[in-house]
Order: sequence, then structure tokens, then C-alpha cells
Amino acid sequence: MKNILEQINSLEVIHIDLDNYAIYVKQNKQVNQILHTLVKDMTVDEYIHSFSKDDLIDLIPAVIRTGVADGYKQGRGFVSEPKQFYMQRCLELNNRIEYLENMIVSLGGHPKMQIVDKNNLIH
Repeated sequence: MKNILEQINSLEVIHIDLDNYAIYVKQNKQVNQILHTLVKDMTVDEYIHSFSKDDLIDLIPAVIRTGVADGYKQGRGFVSEPKQFYMQRCLELNNRIEYLENMIVSLGGHPKMQIVDKNNLIH
């Protein structure tokens, strides 16, 4: 069985919220099991109520509170990098989208046109 860090890192990051610095994963049975291991100072239900948005949940506060991420630098996954790393990536992407929007406007397009890359909607 995977250790807790491997379990966390195997989760797919669905959404990063720049407004509240949250990194969301889909709430499911696996995430609830991880929370039962991590959350010590409140019930899992209280944690879910405090850190969920629709069917997504921000797992980072629980991870940081338990110190699971402290000093961990090897491997891949959202716990293995500082949260600031993801915020920086989001800001860079946001700047790129803003640049593309301005370029669309300068070419006579509407600023809220959909931007598609390889058939994937990126904005």
C-alpha cells in the first residue's frame, strides 16, 4: 500500500484558486480516507465544510498542518513542491492568457473569445 505522501501526490489537481491560494482535488472516497489520516484537530466533516467548493476540496491545509510536506523535495506531485510554486505557475498562465486576449483585441476580435489549444479550451 502507498504511503500517505504517495497517495496525496497521486491525486489529480483539478483547480487552483488564486484568490484564496487553494489547490483543489475532486472529493471522493480516496480523498476522504486521506483526510481521516491527516485531520487531527477537527472532524473530517468539519474540514470538508470549511475547505470544499462544490465537489472539490482543498487538501493543502490538512497536509501543511500535519507537516507531511515539510522537507519533502523528491518525487513528483503537488505536495512535493511549495505552494508558491503552483501560485507562480498560475500567475504566469494568467499573464499569458491576458497577453493572448490583448492580441485578439488588437486584431479586431472580442476580448472574451474562447482560446483553444489542441482542441482544449484554455480560457
